Amino acid sequence: MKRTKKIVFARFGGLSPVKYKKKGDGFHAPPCKKGIYAFVYPYIEIFLWSWNETKYNNVKAGKDRVRTFTYEGPIWCHFDIENHQTKGSWVLLQWDEYIKAFKKQIHKDVVFLNKDFYDKREQIKNPYKRGLGGCCSKDHLEVFIEGKNLGKIRESPNELKNRSKRGVL
Repeated sequence: MKRTKKIVFARFGGLSPVKYKKKGDGFHAPPCKKGIYAFVYPYIEIFLWSWNETKYNNVKAGKDRVRTFTYEGPIWCHFDIENHQTKGSWVLLQWDEYIKAFKKQIHKDVVFLNKDFYDKREQIKNPYKRGLGGCCSKDHLEVFIEGKNLGKIRESPNELKNRSKRGVL
């Protein structure tokens, strides 16, 4: 079996399930009552975490730190895939399906940005890095992990090292 590099996720706040009040079927409405929102690290869309000015300033100043973790289990995402369970804009994928869909999404975003890029010497390779060639939004890289699956989360080695430096384990 081929080993692939683990995907690291990031979020602000703890890794315990949060109870959400369902507010319609909007793009960012949670697909279930309990769970956590996260992003693929380092593709974090800051405005989704900073819902007010104080929170935004804390994130920018580094007062609110990013928690990183790995996870391999069922995951809700915003990728455009048919024949899967959906809730609003969310699609539920098994881990192996998510890996394939994530790679396809990055490729789609690269193709989209390079489609009208005239200087072929410097084509865009990272569609989420801001630059002169533009960038794609990272909204669609947001994921939601249901509370019942949070036992499969493992803090990333860097996160554990940072916590041990601070004396928090």
